[in-house]
This record gives sequence, C-alpha cells and structure tokens, in this order.
Amino acid sequence: MLSDDARFARQRLVPEVGAAGQARLCAATFDLSELGPEAAVVARVYLERAGLSDIGAAPSGESESPAEATLSGARFAVRAIAAALEAS
Repeated sequence: MLSDDARFARQRLVPEVGAAGQARLCAATFDLSELGPEAAVVARVYLERAGLSDIGAAPSGESESPAEATLSGARFAVRAIAAALEAS
C-alpha cells in the first residue's frame, strides 16, 4: 500500500494544488446524499482519488441515464474539490 506522500506526489506538483492544497483535500469530506446512485459512484471515485473522505451518507437522489449520471457525478466532484482547495 502506498503512503499518502507517494499516493499524492503528482497532485502536489500541480501549482494550483501544492502541498497546502493537498493537505486541505485530505482534510475535506464529501456527502453524496443529494446524488442519485449512479452519479454517486462516479463522484466517489474522483473524490477519493483526490484525497477527500466520504462521510458515509447514502445517495438519495433519483436515477439518471448513464451519460447524465456520469456528468452529474463529475460536476459534483469538481465543485467539491474546488471548494476544498479554496478553504482556508
């Protein structure tokens, strides 16, 4: 298993993230309760790979078509990551 230092080494090299941003990402959590089940799967993959932690809330939104679910999940993840990076 990789250490967090090794796991997030490339993300810390991105100027918009850096070490401080990665620390904020690793301290952040996400709640998927507003998403449908398919969108939640997509969002969870993006967010966990960025370093955020799931608070464990079950998705309760409506199901969407696969394409809509993929876009909804990805958009949710991008907003959550941006919010975590902007947090001081």
